[in-house]
Amino acid sequence: MDIRKRRSVGYAFINFRTASDMILFQEVFSNYRFMAYKSKKLALVTPAHIQGLAENVSHFSNKAITWSRKGAFGPVVKVEGQARDLC
Repeated sequence: MDIRKRRSVGYAFINFRTASDMILFQEVFSNYRFMAYKSKKLALVTPAHIQGLAENVSHFSNKAITWSRKGAFGPVVKVEGQARDLC
């Protein structure tokens, strides 16, 4: 969250089930421009430095942004389409 502009910085961490799903996503969304927003930024798709759902949940559960402002700007975790707490 960019606190000064009160906007999302646009990060997403996606846990793909297969390498081929990740490759397809990377091909489609690399340099993608989200036209619904006025930003001229292009999407950049790269592997995360932390790999795995459990590892990412553990990592972000201890970050200040997760607990700030009652979670209004914190990470959202979904597993099988269902919201999951970071605790």
